[in-house]
Amino acid sequence: MQIALVSAQRDVTRARLTVRHARTAVPGATVHVVDVDGTYRPVSGETVHPVESLGIPTTELHRRAVVHGPDGLAGSLLPLLMPRIAVPARDVVVLLCPGVLLLRPPAVPDGPRLALVSRTAGALPDDGRHPDADDLVRTGTFAPLVLLRGPAAAALDTLTAAAGSDGPRWLDRVADAEPHSLIDDPAYLVSAASLRPEHRVEGAGTVHSPLTLDGCPVTALDLSTLDPVRPWLLDAGGTGDPRGRLSEHPVLAAVVRSLAEQMTADADPTPRGAPAFETTSLGTPVDAPLRALYRRVDRGTE
Repeated sequence: MQIALVSAQRDVTRARLTVRHARTAVPGATVHVVDVDGTYRPVSGETVHPVESLGIPTTELHRRAVVHGPDGLAGSLLPLLMPRIAVPARDVVVLLCPGVLLLRPPAVPDGPRLALVSRTAGALPDDGRHPDADDLVRTGTFAPLVLLRGPAAAALDTLTAAAGSDGPRWLDRVADAEPHSLIDDPAYLVSAASLRPEHRVEGAGTVHSPLTLDGCPVTALDLSTLDPVRPWLLDAGGTGDPRGRLSEHPVLAAVVRSLAEQMTADADPTPRGAPAFETTSLGTPVDAPLRALYRRVDRGTE
């Protein structure tokens, strides 16, 4: 199994935590990390690829950061790494967003070579909580966890084409264009979008006490939107009343709090000279209206 993710300054502690969990959950896997801005420090024998090795110009990096937002830049670069990885026939490639923590080896469904994970693990209830349908218009339908069974050249071409545009909804475009399996099991990826008040979470998230949801082993935990300073919210940027309240799941809350402490302890000072991708290449700060304008222009040039 090949596991790949992209690290940038704002999520470097999430990336390192992701690598540690991947190495523990799948000891025989090869882990690849693309270092966007020189801030990543290896932790567990992973292969680190400088962003220059992707052959992408700095101006294109800024364009992608503007279109996707700093949080989505990593995912947009992942497909560009795949042609540079020697993937054995019938091997599985797992593309992760920093903060998506593997707790056990991810199972790949039979069928198409591409598998996507539902962000909400089923239909959204009409309960007034978030995420709701409007939120999914903004974030997309699919979670930041993609599985490919090699060889998958056609699917990879689709991923590469879609990743460069359309902000966080790029996986929706992949789903429209490419045959895929859909994983909609809430125990496959526990996240702010998939957790429900009625779910029963048990375990400590360790090898000896694995995390379970309604009695089923949890494959991965999504902390990609966690703020370690506020570990009582799975999605620090969410709006409205969250459906997945950690206060309703004390066992999961304790696991998340422990992981947040690990992230805080692992934080490094920002290196001088690290590129900032929260502005345009000319240094102009990007606010929400400017980002929306860039996305419209970007879609109009496809």
